[in-house]
Amino acid sequence: PTAQGISLSDWSLSDDEGEPRKWIFPDRTLGSGEYLIVFASEKDRKPLSGNLHANFGLDTEGEFLGLYNSAGEMVDSFSPGYPTQRDGYSFGVLPGTQEKVFFTTPTPGSANEIFRSFTQFLDVHVGFDVPRGIYEGQGPLSVVLSATDPGVEIRYTRDFTTPTWENGEVYQTP
Repeated sequence: PTAQGISLSDWSLSDDEGEPRKWIFPDRTLGSGEYLIVFASEKDRKPLSGNLHANFGLDTEGEFLGLYNSAGEMVDSFSPGYPTQRDGYSFGVLPGTQEKVFFTTPTPGSANEIFRSFTQFLDVHVGFDVPRGIYEGQGPLSVVLSATDPGVEIRYTRDFTTPTWENGEVYQTP
């Protein structure tokens, strides 16, 4: 967050708190307002331009991840670890804060979107009062939905797509 670029020479990433210099950045400068993607692919690639690949992978169930400056001091981390990851969502720092949240729209290579973020997935199950299936020719069908957490907003679609904030209707009545 500075007006000038910063040299990443000798900075490092690690998935092991006891080994802060596990993967060391090549001699690259990150310009002010720029973003850099490092793939945790276990490929250990450090070209001076193009894609960077760390020599370690990351567990989808969560683990420690730390960024260290050239003096070996931790600059930022997900400690004790980031939470379990889910397909279609990203996890990172909410812009302008230090709060770590999930984002509904991953934005690799650019700023995280503030509008669609949340702090946790809830372990909520939606119940239906009618068994699943296709009902044809029987006239209107009323379906009552319920959730194990009454404060949850239930969204649904009528076209077999996965409901999202953009395409899902908010369930209010059967």
